[in-house]
Amino acid sequence: MHIVIDLLLLAIVIISVWAGYKKGFVIGIANLLGIVVALYGAVLVSSAFSYDVVPVLRPFVSGYVESQMNDEVLDEMGLSDTDLSYEDILAGDSQLRHEFCMTSYERVGIYGDAADQMATEAENYADENDAQISSAVVEILCQRICFVAGVALLFIIFLIALMVIANIPNLSYRIPNMDLLNDAGGAVMGLVNGVCYCCLIAWLLRFLGLIIGLDTYASTLLLRFFHSIDIITAGVGI
Repeated sequence: MHIVIDLLLLAIVIISVWAGYKKGFVIGIANLLGIVVALYGAVLVSSAFSYDVVPVLRPFVSGYVESQMNDEVLDEMGLSDTDLSYEDILAGDSQLRHEFCMTSYERVGIYGDAADQMATEAENYADENDAQISSAVVEILCQRICFVAGVALLFIIFLIALMVIANIPNLSYRIPNMDLLNDAGGAVMGLVNGVCYCCLIAWLLRFLGLIIGLDTYASTLLLRFFHSIDIITAGVGI
């Protein structure tokens, strides 16, 4: 699977460079602006409305997550040989509690820094709402699933809408008498746009370990590279 993902990302970059070369520099800039506007629009709308779906999702998520806590998480942490509940084990050790939350998220397919961030949010939620840590883990997971799914869906919708609007005039948008700038600049902007798409895919796949495989992310080359250079999602809290 990791080879397929890397080949897909490479294909996206190559196709984007070729499309940028054919369409020119101006269209390349317009496409980049479209990506940014679509992403930030999707984040704003998803932030406003996605959490309304959490109560619907919560019953389906809680059973699976809590079964992982009982069967897998404590065993992975080396704490399964006790008759105490995980709430009792974690009660007096904040560092152990963070590890428990992070391991719980990793077991349901959340990768690396995303799992770490969500673990901190779950701890804060438990403290602020006087909730059990298991309930906090489920709540933060439901919130993140709804938010990420909303961003992904709305981004695609907004980007398609912007591209349709941009193509209504049916103009070439090529700078007159500047073929080198049109072609070379378009290819460069195509590369930038392709990298942006790949960074967004890398961001999305951080939450899909159960689909692509729990160890796939760590086995990829390009996926980890695009995750490491990602700046397009840095300013939107995701």
